[in-house]
This record gives sequence, structure tokens and C-alpha cells, in this order.
Amino acid sequence: MKTHKLFTSFIIILLVCILGSLSFYHYLNYDHHYIHNDVSDIVESSDANIICIGDSQTVMNNGYPDKLEDLVNLKVTTFGGKELTSRDIAARLNAYPLYIKEISIPEDTTATPIQIYNSNGSISTLLRSDSSSIPTCRIGGIEGTISYSNGSYTFTRSEAGEAKTINELTHIVFTQQDINEEDIVIFLMGNNDDEDEYFVDNLITFYNNFIDAYDIHNYIIISLTTRNDSDEANEALEEAYGDHFLDFKSYLLSDGLEGIELSDEDNEAIESGEIPPCFLSDEINGNSTFNTLLANQLVEKMKSLNYL
Repeated sequence: MKTHKLFTSFIIILLVCILGSLSFYHYLNYDHHYIHNDVSDIVESSDANIICIGDSQTVMNNGYPDKLEDLVNLKVTTFGGKELTSRDIAARLNAYPLYIKEISIPEDTTATPIQIYNSNGSISTLLRSDSSSIPTCRIGGIEGTISYSNGSYTFTRSEAGEAKTINELTHIVFTQQDINEEDIVIFLMGNNDDEDEYFVDNLITFYNNFIDAYDIHNYIIISLTTRNDSDEANEALEEAYGDHFLDFKSYLLSDGLEGIELSDEDNEAIESGEIPPCFLSDEINGNSTFNTLLANQLVEKMKSLNYL
């Protein structure tokens, strides 16, 4: 009888220990799950920055990057320039190569006239628009800056040094942008590109070249909104980038209209599948409402991609 009671007590104690261990294990799992699904905690502890790359829709005053910075606890920076084509932005980011040849760089920091070429040796007209946003570069191992004014380019070395003559086609290597593995890159390019049969293929090539050159994992491609061929372009961009694509145009023509007082002109544009004037500041750029809605949609997209 005594042995039976001891065995029973041992079994009860063993069961209590097992149940207690299971409860503690469940508690740890629940706490771990809770922490990694709390968006605000992840944002506050993240070392990531947000880099927005594009033309005037990106670099304009009080544009969507400014609105976005008000919504997240991350630093938001921009790169690009007004009226830049996607090819010009790609060139400044080493995603489209440019070259020089037949120049003599002096010992001092005197500006040297140069001509810029494409990879096939033809003369390039890039780096003319918004030349203030051209990054520093290296030509033949010499660091300096390229400037454009009144139809002519010049190269000015940063420091005096040994003179150098370059005869053959030589790659212009622009300073790489500071993008870390954790950073989130947002693209909106193509508004100023020519409307031709190569437009979308070129745009996708530039996006891919940049993503590969900087080994970017966290990125969003924003749809085009005001181009005449935006629907066809957006279809191709969505097919190419899947969940990384944000179809902002479709949003503006559906849920984005909620609470907006529409004019006859707005309704006419909507019926034609075009962005209504109530969202625009000019033919290309969005107004404050446009940028606020875009910033909010980007936050939702970043959440869905687990970037935040």
C-alpha cells in the first residue's frame, strides 16, 4: 500500500512538472510571436533608411518622401533630379555606363573640356538636365566632378596631382550611393522618357541594373500615373516585379477617390481612365493630396512586404 502511494505521488509530481514546462514553453513562443508582429517595435529598432529615387515627383518640395518621413521612424533621403529621364538617373547611379576619351587631365584643378560617349562610341547627351545632381566620379583613377553649361561638359579633378592623358574609351565611374542591406529603396522613374516601343524594356533594364549593382533586396517600384502609355507600362512592371510593384494609379482611380469632391473635369478624366486634376499640380506631378495618399500606400506596401 505504501509503495502504491509513493508511486502515485511520483506520477502526480511528474505530471505537474510536464504541464508547467508546456505552459512556460507556450508563454515564450507567444511572447516571441508578439514581439515580431508589433510593427512599431520593429520600426523603432530598425537601422534601415528609406531611399527614394526618381525625377520631379520624388525630389519636389513637400513631395511623397516628406510625407513618408512623417509616417515612419526611419530616415528618408532622395536621389534624382527634375526632368531627368530614367536613363539619366541610371547613368548617375552606374546602372547605365558612360565614357570619355581623348582628354588630357592637367596637374592642377583647372576645368578640362570633355565629351561624353555611350558604350558604342556615339556621343551622349545625358547629364545635361539638373546637372547640380551629378555625383562625383573617377576617370582613369582620378577623382573629380563633371559639370555641364551652355552646351559643353567639363571635368575638374578634386585635388592636384600627376597629369594624365586618356586616348581610349574610358568608363566614368560615379560615386556609389550609400545603400545598406537593410535599407528600403523606392523607385519612381520614367515620367520624362520618350513614348516609344522601347520605353518599358529600357525602364525595366535600368531598374534591374540598379538592383543588381547595389544588391538591393528591399525595394518598391511605384506605378506610372500621368503618362499616356502608363497602363501598358504598369502591366509590364507588375509582371516583372510582382509584389514589389505598387499599383498606385489603380488606387487613385478607385479607393483614393473616397471623400474627394470631384468636378466635371475630374469625372471626365476618371471615365477616360486618367488621373483627375484634383490630384495633380501640373501635367506630370502630383499635388499634396496625391503625395499624402502615395505615402500612406507605401507604408501599407512596406508592411505587407515585412519591411516595417
